[in-house]
Amino acid sequence: MSGVFIKDAVHGYIKLDNEMKKLLINNPFTERLRYIHQMGGGYLIYVSAHHTRYEHSLGVYNIATKAFDNIAKDLNYDNETKDYIRKLIGTAALFHDIGHTYFSHITENIIYQYGENWAIINEAVNRITRKGKPHERIACFLLYDNNYLQNNGLIRNKIQEIFNGNNIDKTIRDICKIIVGDDNLETIDKENRWIVGLINGVIDADRLDYMLRDSFMAGFPRTFDLERIVRSYSVYHFGGRNRIVFKHHILSSLKHLFDVRDDLYLWVYRHHKVVYVDELIRRLVFKLIQHKNNECSKLLDIKNMLDNYYADHDLLHIFKKCLRDDPLYNIFLNRSYHKSLWKNWYQYRNLVLINDIERQTINLFINKIKREIQDNVLNAINKIELIESEIIQDLHLPSHSVFLALAKFRPTLLDEVVQQETYLLFPGNVLLRLGELNIFHAPMKSHLVLYLYAIPGINRDRLVKKFIEVLEHYIE
Repeated sequence: MSGVFIKDAVHGYIKLDNEMKKLLINNPFTERLRYIHQMGGGYLIYVSAHHTRYEHSLGVYNIATKAFDNIAKDLNYDNETKDYIRKLIGTAALFHDIGHTYFSHITENIIYQYGENWAIINEAVNRITRKGKPHERIACFLLYDNNYLQNNGLIRNKIQEIFNGNNIDKTIRDICKIIVGDDNLETIDKENRWIVGLINGVIDADRLDYMLRDSFMAGFPRTFDLERIVRSYSVYHFGGRNRIVFKHHILSSLKHLFDVRDDLYLWVYRHHKVVYVDELIRRLVFKLIQHKNNECSKLLDIKNMLDNYYADHDLLHIFKKCLRDDPLYNIFLNRSYHKSLWKNWYQYRNLVLINDIERQTINLFINKIKREIQDNVLNAINKIELIESEIIQDLHLPSHSVFLALAKFRPTLLDEVVQQETYLLFPGNVLLRLGELNIFHAPMKSHLVLYLYAIPGINRDRLVKKFIEVLEHYIE
């Protein structure tokens, strides 16, 4: 099979066959991914983490197709079926992130709640599937759209070219469903619907690539044996259908994988400075929405973003153009960052500055604001800013000297593995649920931490006391 080799810092040479290459050539939607930072604002803290959604998508393609090729050796596919399934997987991998907004997940909730176009797009995708995260559903829309966007039908035409002779509508719907994790496929029989788990599962190509790539690019000295995990993918028939299982000899590799994922959340993704920078970007987007000049908020309209292929650098330009005199923008621009009173989850849980009763007050507030974020993230941001202002005013502090940011620590990967019943295949075709093995630590549940930041020189005890008082007022 002829094609092209792409040199990648993480995987070495990635081979794209000629048909997959056609999906990327002259495709502004995938080119846009070159300018969407994989780790959001993390590159401002981890200076080498400038990697993007583009190379991540290539990495997902590389892992998913290799895993499929390994599994296919044990399945009796004819060449036509094998080639078709491989193209489905490859296409879903390359396109799975084309719906991301600026700085990946940072602006997602704000932009999806802003304007009317998200409702139109969401309703259109509902005709195909009800599943999927917002950026996955945007990707589905881009695949299927034929008349809404200016460059309508571009991706659809590329897919039609490489799937020539197949029912294009059903094929596109299946690619969409693989992206969102819906195994109700139309062109694939029930016995082969396990392929969805290669792109959107618990231990999938998406997760394997971002963990390895983010660790490497951030200079975080943790890794796992990717090749061993990919070679351990297998398919076994139980529960009325074929399912992805893993060969038993990868227990040590899975342990390393779980540790890397959990440590990434604790020490990289939720590093106190990364949380701070991400929240700064969200606040600046919030200010653009409130701006009286429509030119300043036009980038936040989803249709406008997709029609013009806007990416991170476009948003930064609008910040500079529209928020030049804003104090928060100058903090962002000059890196005159506030300092966090607690730097990680463990300090938050054990810090002597906060007793158990005060921590309970913070948690009650977190539960309340969490519901408001889900209902209307703009109102939630406004409330947090009012809390900051009240603290500053009561303590007679300089303006913008206190800053709050909410960070979500996801449950451990082991917790997800337990919930979704991931299985290991032992000799003699013995299956064991991974969660039943007593070799791993007990899973940690999902939780939120409210970070409190302040400029240097403020009395920490007085600040924490006032912080708690103001929160008590808001939870009454």
